[in-house]
Amino acid sequence: MVDLEEVIDQLWLHATFEQDPWTEDRAFAAIKDDGDVAIDGLIWALGQKDLEVKLLALCLLRQFGPEAQRALPAVVYCLGDENRLVRLVAMETAGHWGEAAESAMPMILRNLKSEDDLESVFAAESIRRIGRVRV
Repeated sequence: MVDLEEVIDQLWLHATFEQDPWTEDRAFAAIKDDGDVAIDGLIWALGQKDLEVKLLALCLLRQFGPEAQRALPAVVYCLGDENRLVRLVAMETAGHWGEAAESAMPMILRNLKSEDDLESVFAAESIRRIGRVRV
């Protein structure tokens, strides 16, 4: 049985190792069979200041699919991150969960009104993927 520290070690290893097109795939392969502990590790990573580990965790959550939706509150928190790239990837991650990410809609709507055109485009696409806005 894998513990949380082992998952965290794998995340640090893959986030700090030289990035290449297969980094995300190798990181997913290293933790995909760790079940709830892997999701706990990804939630932990989203709370870190390190940009690389946070971005890796957001990308890996998409690969886990519906079983990772319990990480949604941490993803919503990332929607307000000071780093633009983290906000963009968090919107993309929320969008991958479709209607299940409806609770992220208020934060995504705030990003829709951004003066940053790319941020507005990512927000619009996330809204489209999550579903109709209920007022």
